[in-house]
Amino acid sequence: MVPLPGAAIEPASAPSLQDIEAAARVLIAARQPMIMTGGGAQHASEAVLALAEELGAPVAAFRGGAASVPEDHR
Repeated sequence: MVPLPGAAIEPASAPSLQDIEAAARVLIAARQPMIMTGGGAQHASEAVLALAEELGAPVAAFRGGAASVPEDHR
């Protein structure tokens, strides 16, 4: 990780299996899921698209995550 001037953000730790399972339950139960991506999704576009397809969810990207999904994805 490259430190940024003035940034005091520590890297996040990996989520526990219990956290992942809880998040999956919430996503599966959602009536109208939506995925919002940021800069952290730049190298995970295949995973983001696979999740969006599985959930039938649209993807909206913040400026930093704009390259994570094609603009024409529905």
